[in-house]
Amino acid sequence: MDEIKEQVLNVLTMMWQRKWWALGGIWAVGIIGWIIVASIPNVYESKARIYVDTETLLKPLLQGLSAESDVKSQALLMQSTLLTRPNIERVIRDTDLNLEITDDKSMETLVLALMKNVKIMSNGDNLFEISYRNADAKLSQKIVQAFLNIFVENNLGDNRIDSQNARGFIEAQLKQYQDKIQEIEKKIADFKGKNAIYIGNQTYSTQLDQTRIDFQTITAELGSLKAALADMQEQEKTLPPFVNGSGAGDQKSGPRGTLASLEDRIHQTEESLDQLMLQYTPEHPDVVSTNRILKKLKEEHKDIVDKVSRGEIDDSIIVEQVPNPVIDEIRKKIAEQQTAIAVKENDLNRLTGQLEQLQKVSIEAPQVEAEYSDLVRDLGLYEKNYQDLLAKRESVAIGQAAVATQTNQFRIIDPPTVPLTPVAPLRFALYLAVILVAIGGGGLVSYLKVELENTFVSLAQLREEYAQLVIGSVSMLDLHHEQVDEKKMQIVFVALCILFLLISLILSATGAHFPHDVAKG
Repeated sequence: MDEIKEQVLNVLTMMWQRKWWALGGIWAVGIIGWIIVASIPNVYESKARIYVDTETLLKPLLQGLSAESDVKSQALLMQSTLLTRPNIERVIRDTDLNLEITDDKSMETLVLALMKNVKIMSNGDNLFEISYRNADAKLSQKIVQAFLNIFVENNLGDNRIDSQNARGFIEAQLKQYQDKIQEIEKKIADFKGKNAIYIGNQTYSTQLDQTRIDFQTITAELGSLKAALADMQEQEKTLPPFVNGSGAGDQKSGPRGTLASLEDRIHQTEESLDQLMLQYTPEHPDVVSTNRILKKLKEEHKDIVDKVSRGEIDDSIIVEQVPNPVIDEIRKKIAEQQTAIAVKENDLNRLTGQLEQLQKVSIEAPQVEAEYSDLVRDLGLYEKNYQDLLAKRESVAIGQAAVATQTNQFRIIDPPTVPLTPVAPLRFALYLAVILVAIGGGGLVSYLKVELENTFVSLAQLREEYAQLVIGSVSMLDLHHEQVDEKKMQIVFVALCILFLLISLILSATGAHFPHDVAKG
């Protein structure tokens, strides 16, 4: 720590020995800084404050239909309305700035500069401030005044215009809502036409449960009918086709008598079938049953004929045989049972189709009902807003009658004036900054001089630099006149330092600056 302190003291000692270099650096940096600060042009700001009643007719009309605007958005709206290109070009003409414009590029540059530099801010309570900064105080006042004139002209008679605009806005909104309501009503009608089975039909769930019960009942009944049919068919197989007759003499005996009887029955059955075909279609149960009996009789007749031809039945048998009447009864019951089974199968197929359709409805119905509810809700919202707008239109009609008695919606609180004091730059602070920078620059010059010159201020520093034996040092003895000269130089040094500070303080206090050309825009 002591070594560091000693090194710092050595450096400061050597810098003090070169104090004239430091003083020269201070003056050089100071003069350059004074010139720079004095060369910065003054900037003057002219401003106007106006009161604007933002409670226009549009605000109560939009209440509940659109979001409320805050102060910032009001200022942005006013700025975007006032700082339009036509208005800026008019300001350029009114302030004679166009006389210095030589081409379109210069005009574009000036327009963009005004758009950037003209500020419109809100101070709350419907107070707005229009401000503009320029190196020419009179020009800044003219530009603010020109914008203020445009604002006043645009708002003269604004109550009537605002009422008309409000009514036009309401009418346009009503037309939009009417079109939207008609569009949604058409969508609802089309949707109901395509999905009538889903909408407003809360019985499909009950129908689904009942259909499932009917399906199970028919399935059980069909199973019972098929089981009974199987029993009848087994019973038919166990019965003999013929039994001994009563022995009447007029009956033919043996197989031939049986064939004759079968032929008579076939003939009778064919006649019955012809009568049924005149009344019913081939699919009628009676027709189907008669066809089955006829087919069975023909098969029996053919079977007896085949057995006789093969000699399996003796044609000379005298005993009279007739067809077994029990078989006929069973066959009739079989035919009736088959007809009942066919009817149940048709019912089962019908119930299967109904069950599939109702299951599909139960799956799709929630989604369809949700879409339908969305359409109905949207329709309700649009109809509510439509009714609200109708009420607003009546309010506008009443408000227009009172427009003539209303006061203006704006007042000029502070008109723009020619500023006498610049708002920028802050020369006092800049000149003080020059003092600090100059002192730092002088110190840097002195330090660089020390670094460039290899000198020593103590024996310890010399011993540390060179690994040689240092016996001692020889001091220089100042003569009387040299001491007098040294004191004079110190006085001059202090005087120059004081002079630099005085000049800097005077410049800071007066805000001295060089004359300059006025910057436009």
